[in-house]
Amino acid sequence: MSPLETNSARTSARASSSLLRCLRSRGGGRTKADGINISLVGKLPLNPAFNLLGKIGTTYSRTDVSSDPTSGVVAGSEQDFGVSYGIGVEYAFTRNWSAALQFESHDMKFAGDRNDHVAATTLSVRYRY
Repeated sequence: MSPLETNSARTSARASSSLLRCLRSRGGGRTKADGINISLVGKLPLNPAFNLLGKIGTTYSRTDVSSDPTSGVVAGSEQDFGVSYGIGVEYAFTRNWSAALQFESHDMKFAGDRNDHVAATTLSVRYRY
């Protein structure tokens, strides 16, 4: 168990980090968003096989928007910290193997003083050793 992780019979919490990248074409140009996320992740067992997951943290993001001047989309670059959060469920097949379905949202700042949510839904298979 790492120093950032605590366990009890009922709940557990750990620190998590991840890298993000989002590319999108719009307004005759391109939107690029990169970020690094640091979060606290909590796990609440619902029964021996199912866990409810929750996370809250911050995302440092860098965004770059290019566009056609007639599109109405503001072009430019921004960087900032924003709130991130997520929820999910985990199903344990065995003591070592599980699968998790999670939704995450990251607040990112874009050109023109515009904040936007960048969301991701993930399905993962986990092995614990």
